Amino acid sequence: MNEIFISYSRKDLKFVQNLVDSLKAQGINPWFDLEDIRPAVQWQQEILIAVQACHNFIYVISPNSVTSEYCEWELNHALGHNKRIIPVLASPLTMDVIPYPIRELNWISFSDFDKGRNLLIETLESPHGISTGISLNAVLEIKTKNSRRQMYLYRNKYFIGRKPKESLSEGGIILINDAKASRNHATLKKNEDRWSILDGHFPFNNLSLYVPSTNGVVLNKKRIAQRAYCPLKHGDRINLSPDTQMTYKELSPDYSIHDELGDDKETVS
Repeated sequence: MNEIFISYSRKDLKFVQNLVDSLKAQGINPWFDLEDIRPAVQWQQEILIAVQACHNFIYVISPNSVTSEYCEWELNHALGHNKRIIPVLASPLTMDVIPYPIRELNWISFSDFDKGRNLLIETLESPHGISTGISLNAVLEIKTKNSRRQMYLYRNKYFIGRKPKESLSEGGIILINDAKASRNHATLKKNEDRWSILDGHFPFNNLSLYVPSTNGVVLNKKRIAQRAYCPLKHGDRINLSPDTQMTYKELSPDYSIHDELGDDKETVS
């Protein structure tokens, strides 16, 4: 399955077909429903699978797409799977009608098609990815009893918990599959390229932050204050429960989290 998905309104087919052909001419072959959905299959299921499998979700902004139920459905599915959203502006329109998750990102304008295509290709091929003008600068490593995964922070805000009640339109969702974690456990927020964490709406005894000491090995524990954002630094570890921890890691052009997976640090309770 191709890692690039294009969400668009069929009313903008001429623009999108031109975009697909232009990307193919540069050696990039995105998933395109008119070409990649086979005959006699459930087309909605094929689209959902394609969104889940993609890494880059291109959202074509136009007066047609922002009123399309299908584009909204695809966007919400991409947000729910923490895909990198790349907004492409095909036609000018007023800001207030654009979905908030698209508004919070800088867009790639195609008022000059060639310049827009070149910037899109640069974004698609950039190390770690760029959310179109907002550098991707951090990743979370989430460890439970039986699993470990990494979560790249593409959006500016995330809600963390076993079942956060907030909407995807307000921020990303980080689901914690741990009965000991709270439903709405914490919030991550990015302000001026600095990530901070906020404790949940109620006191949670298990939300604590382990900060690396000067020797980089032993960690010092401190409590996260209620209702106040605590700035994060590279290497900070947040305990969501006795069984689940998140480690905040900042990315640099030559840094890969894969180099550190498996390297556990000694901790002090």
